[in-house]
Amino acid sequence: MSIELLEVGGREASDFESVPRRLFGATWPGWTPPLPGDERRLFDPERNPALRGTAFTRWVASRSGRLAGRIAAFAPASPADVGYFGLFDSVDDECVSGALLHAAEQWLVARGRHRLYGPVVVNPRDRIGLLVEGFDRPATLLTPWNPPYCARLLHAAGFTPAIGLR
Repeated sequence: MSIELLEVGGREASDFESVPRRLFGATWPGWTPPLPGDERRLFDPERNPALRGTAFTRWVASRSGRLAGRIAAFAPASPADVGYFGLFDSVDDECVSGALLHAAEQWLVARGRHRLYGPVVVNPRDRIGLLVEGFDRPATLLTPWNPPYCARLLHAAGFTPAIGLR
């Protein structure tokens, strides 16, 4: 099956926003949808001052015509060699997750970013981290939630934990 990546512009924002609901809404009881309009505001530099001075882009992945994942990349003004990826959601498929992570990495490297951290949404003062335990409890506001297999997908792509959060 071929994997297609689409860099998200204005019109595709709804596809990007719908990925978690389509992947997790019916099958993962711990997943909690974001507040309506929250992600749209997140990517609006007029409404989100954290984006000022930060280059960013987003991708959606599809496999056989169905949405299969998403990721965003952020290149802040400082530190100049650091980039972040976040809003990483994928089906349990190393090819899909690997394609998304590779796209974010290549985009960041092209902007001089040689240290890549994530999951981070916009900057380290925002939503950060990967859930690695407590999948039986519902997510709380501004707390990351991901399925248990995400840690394995990130490890398969070469990512290792930098710090542990509690």
